[in-house]
Amino acid sequence: MKKMNNSKKKLKVFSLILCIIVIIILSFFTIKNILYPKIFTSGIKSVNNTVNKKKFDTDVVGWLKVQGTNINYPVIYNSDDYSVDSFNLDDFLWTNKNSKKLENRMFVIGHNILNSSSQPLITDKNHTRFEQLLSFVYYDFAKDNEYVQFTIDGRDYVYKIFSISFVHDSDVDYYSNSFSKDELNKYINKSLKDSFYKYDVSVSKDDKVITLLTCTRMFGEYSDYMFKIDARLVHKNEFRNKYKITKKSNYKKISKILEGDVENENNKA
Repeated sequence: MKKMNNSKKKLKVFSLILCIIVIIILSFFTIKNILYPKIFTSGIKSVNNTVNKKKFDTDVVGWLKVQGTNINYPVIYNSDDYSVDSFNLDDFLWTNKNSKKLENRMFVIGHNILNSSSQPLITDKNHTRFEQLLSFVYYDFAKDNEYVQFTIDGRDYVYKIFSISFVHDSDVDYYSNSFSKDELNKYINKSLKDSFYKYDVSVSKDDKVITLLTCTRMFGEYSDYMFKIDARLVHKNEFRNKYKITKKSNYKKISKILEGDVENENNKA
């Protein structure tokens, strides 16, 4: 009788321990999903499908997704920034360096043909290139969408946005992906200075950075300014949660144009 009671006690203890372990595991995954949510689906299958279908007469380098937008396109290699018209203008982005490995600074360019006014539309479904990138000029949109995913060499990499700015075309280096640490440090500092938002994101020369670039007409039809987003690779074990973003003083110039208070032809970024 005592043996039976002891066996029942052991079974209860074992069951209790098992329940505790299950609860801990479930709690871990629940907390992980809350603090470290999966923002994007993988782009690996998309890359492979595009390569297999040979949609483009050039190398497919990777795949880009931007949170809050319909930007979900292949990134192709294009050696000359001005020869892209030889391709179908829809459904692709490009880079001017044929690197299929992750560099410390990746560079992706895309067309903005339909969203080029001084009051850009937000996430218009008819925009099929880099047009929706201009949604980030609006503070509320930028505040809610802070991540970029770049797929390359069979891996998905998630980046945190740290700078959004307008830059003159003459200041854009289209051909350098990999920077020395000193070059990357200078680039980061300039991007932080030029940004019209301040992001609560630490970034240094030891990080890996991705740059997204497209044209804009916010400063006039014949303006040579480009719209630029910079993001840095998420650190190992870093939570992908919301982070703080505030407007800087130079956002006033942007907001006046968005509100139609200033003639955009007379403004500079």
